[in-house]
Amino acid sequence: MTRPTQYDQNGDRLTPAHLDLDDLDGTNIGTGIASSIPLIGGYDYATVEGMTARPVNRTASDFEDFVSQLHEYSEDVYRDKGAYGHRLWIPTTFNQSPEMDENDIPTGKMIFRARNIDARPTRLFGMDFDDAGNKFDDIWDVMEALECDYYMHTTMSYVPGVSDKCRVIIHVKDLINNNTENAEHFRALQNQFTPLGLVLDAACKNISRKFFVPSRNRKLGGFFRCEGNLERGALDMAAFLELERDRAWKQKIREDGEREARLAKMSLAALNRNHGVPYYYSPTDQNLIKQEHVIAFMSLPSRGSEMAAMAMRIVASCYRRFGAGAVSELMMAEALADMAGNTSHDNFEQSIRDAMRNFVPKS
Repeated sequence: MTRPTQYDQNGDRLTPAHLDLDDLDGTNIGTGIASSIPLIGGYDYATVEGMTARPVNRTASDFEDFVSQLHEYSEDVYRDKGAYGHRLWIPTTFNQSPEMDENDIPTGKMIFRARNIDARPTRLFGMDFDDAGNKFDDIWDVMEALECDYYMHTTMSYVPGVSDKCRVIIHVKDLINNNTENAEHFRALQNQFTPLGLVLDAACKNISRKFFVPSRNRKLGGFFRCEGNLERGALDMAAFLELERDRAWKQKIREDGEREARLAKMSLAALNRNHGVPYYYSPTDQNLIKQEHVIAFMSLPSRGSEMAAMAMRIVASCYRRFGAGAVSELMMAEALADMAGNTSHDNFEQSIRDAMRNFVPKS
């Protein structure tokens, strides 16, 4: 494998402006403590010849082997971004799935497709720092701080100081088994990068995300740059993932509380707005009771005998619609009084209290 290289606008090699990574072409690769622990698979990847091409599964024995294969593409020079034959890679491999015709009818042929649902488990995680605010040296500093193996490189759209974008690949200790876990890894890492001013491309949450291989673009000056370390081992994501799960749980609790508050406010506004009119369900209103139940109740010559049943309907409907405690007993009693109209039974609050006491939510 060649050493990390940079090129000037004429395509001539330059001495790297930063650390010479001897470990990228030496014999001491992968001798760190974590790297010496045998890992079972997870380093295979896929390549595609263009964005719409079928993926081709490739094999790599470990992270060193994967980086060695990927780095070989850095010698390729393209005339422009859409040049024929520009290869992309994906940090996973794929299972076959049925081919479908234009009418979504299976053709009987099995093919490989770069889809999240068809992705196999992987240890590789790709990161695209494509935002205008990202700087190569800042990203490099963060990768060094992670103290794990990594390989970062530019692609054909790289222009020093103008388009300072780059790609970074790491490998993780535990397998990423599916797209859900890949998205969780993305959020966990992005939460660490955001306070440092770095932004990951949101598409990196997809396990089937395509990345341009290391390469140079002659029209943009032929520049290329890479950095890396292959002696530290895989990144243990356990702590980062635990922080992400804790953050997600707290966010859910907060959102659930906000939802309950919104529903309570909606329920009060609905009951206030609908005094004196039937409390029907409708697509455009926050009403309570099914129309046929209200009509049946209001058409009774003597509504007192059915008061307890209607009170129970109101209590149950408020519980199902807005949650426990969202609608006050007084407000439900006022709704019951509106429906009852002229009746000798006037203790509506007691009817609601009795219904509340006897109501048993369905599990």
